[in-house]
Amino acid sequence: MEKILPIIMPPSETYHNSSFTMGIVLANDNIKNAFYNYYHNIECSKTNYMNQINLHFEDFDWEPFRKDGLAETNCFHVKNIAKECFVGFIKERIDQDNYILLYMIDEYYLSYTTSYGIQHYIHDTYIYGYRDDKFCVMAYSKRKLRLLEIDANEVVEALYCQMTDEPDTKFSTFRIASSYVSINIDKIKKGIQDFLEKGVDETNAYGIQTYKVIKECTKAKVEGRKEEDESLDLRIFRLIWEHKKIFLLHFEKLNELQGDKFKPIVEKMEEIEHIARLLFMLALKFTVTKKPDILTRLIDILTKLEIKEKACYGEAIQLL
Repeated sequence: MEKILPIIMPPSETYHNSSFTMGIVLANDNIKNAFYNYYHNIECSKTNYMNQINLHFEDFDWEPFRKDGLAETNCFHVKNIAKECFVGFIKERIDQDNYILLYMIDEYYLSYTTSYGIQHYIHDTYIYGYRDDKFCVMAYSKRKLRLLEIDANEVVEALYCQMTDEPDTKFSTFRIASSYVSINIDKIKKGIQDFLEKGVDETNAYGIQTYKVIKECTKAKVEGRKEEDESLDLRIFRLIWEHKKIFLLHFEKLNELQGDKFKPIVEKMEEIEHIARLLFMLALKFTVTKKPDILTRLIDILTKLEIKEKACYGEAIQLL
């Protein structure tokens, strides 16, 4: 027997939870337009340390979709489900069109992970279906986000092994609503404006202001003002690139809907996406070569992105 819920590989793969939600939204025809209504702004912590930046999408997981009535979620406690009943319980949830969000699972027991049989490492994983005695999961394997099938018993062991140290292990279900979602031009406009204008608060920087935080932390590495062992967080530069890829998809959709009205914006956005990809590739190169001049180039490219994005998005707002 099997039940496999719709999912696709999303345009953002940096963070597991946002990738899973994005992949679900894009795969369900009735709400796939929500992809264009969300994922406009990014945020990070106000910090002087690269490893504390924590750059991510402002609406990065399933919660905004629940709040807006596009999905429903339920929380369950592993301690309330007998170990021998867990697989059947999960299959029942999937049969009712629920995706499974496992927040705390020990990768020591999961054969697709680098921690398998080596070290206990608590992470997350996500289930989108089952086939006979296997669960279908979206997870990182060999440093890449993949859609995999794994033995259901691996998941059981990875969850129930924690009951001594973490007796209140929880997981959630996520089910897409039946309502149809339309592209909301006002919401898109507000999202772009927030990226440009939301600024900073006591703890976070938003949108284009995140570049200032990233540049300062990178500059600190250039000047040797931080610990030598503080690495360059590649997730930051990859997420910047993915954010531009998503904006490009948004503008391409707007251009499709409005008869080439956004063609000049799409062309500018293609250039911005290319620059952001170069940014990520240079960051990747630095992790191999450790050449300090690359850090200076990263700062210069971030400044270039900032200038071009302000112009491009400002023009887009005028057209919306």
